Amino acid sequence: MNESARFQQERIRTLLEQWFADFARMNQTDPLTKFQDKLRNICIEFRSEDTRKHRGAFFEIYCHELLRTQGYIVEVEPTRGMTKGRSIDFLAYREEIPLFYLEAAISIGDKAKDKSLVWLDNLCDSLDKLDSSNFRLEMVAINIPLKATKTPSTKILLEYVEKQLAERDPDEVFSQMKEQGLPSLLLSDFDEDEFKIEIYLRPVSPERRQTATEGILSPIGYPAEWSYDRELKPLFNSLDDKRPSRYGDFDLSYIIAVDAVNTMSPNNISDTLINQRYFEKHLKVSAILMANELIPSAIPRNTPVLWHNPFAAYPLDRDALPLSQRIWDTQTSQWSFIEGKTGAEIFHLDEKWPDE
Repeated sequence: MNESARFQQERIRTLLEQWFADFARMNQTDPLTKFQDKLRNICIEFRSEDTRKHRGAFFEIYCHELLRTQGYIVEVEPTRGMTKGRSIDFLAYREEIPLFYLEAAISIGDKAKDKSLVWLDNLCDSLDKLDSSNFRLEMVAINIPLKATKTPSTKILLEYVEKQLAERDPDEVFSQMKEQGLPSLLLSDFDEDEFKIEIYLRPVSPERRQTATEGILSPIGYPAEWSYDRELKPLFNSLDDKRPSRYGDFDLSYIIAVDAVNTMSPNNISDTLINQRYFEKHLKVSAILMANELIPSAIPRNTPVLWHNPFAAYPLDRDALPLSQRIWDTQTSQWSFIEGKTGAEIFHLDEKWPDE
């Protein structure tokens, strides 16, 4: 890991340690029982290599800190209104008055597909961490079997790419691309056990070759058929799992906070909530707090948006959280957008954090 990467990781580690400390400090009313157990479980899952557990634990801590920064007293796993024997994550108070529940979840899809997704994520991370001031990499996932029983090794592939980055002359590569009329040069065509990807090489302009960068891999292209499996179905399943009737009889506003591991477009979110009638069917869901690919390094920039349920039995106060919000107009059948604060503003971080 280079010096820049180490600096970034140290900043992330320091912030998250503070968030975990805030969680522990706010929940010491019964420190020998459920609150300590809750924090211990979150810590274990945060360190897990299982994407589902790791991302879920981070998002839960994120939601707790979001509430704390707004001055709420946050009760963890409240018993109020819980009649089905299942615990909800948080109940937010002001001046001892309970205001709303919040349950955190991630939208990641079928567990049977996790192995393939983890393989792809790990490969992307490894490529992104390769050191090169002369080149950037592009990758296209031609085919990734979503329920693979095994995944191929990428060790030889990574060694080859790293060697090419070190030995290739960027000016020669640029000349070759120009001669052939190519936007980038095919570096490797990986095809093993039905996993098929292509990696392309793109030289950096001479004036930018000495400029430090946090990663060399551009955003990747996914197989087209992944849209439903990666976005719509996982979101609907996550929301269904957190429906109010699974917890008890709520008499307060209820927010389901969801972090989509794979970015969801506003159109797909709207389709789930309105066209598929999720909001209309679940009147005790007051709002969906929707995040997209919210990971620690993206805290200042990937800020969740609140989607209000126009049919809610207990509507959420629009001033409850300082986030951007979408409000459904039943007369025009359109969403209006109210801009809110960014993660950088909410958590007092530089917009370019953890780089600066």
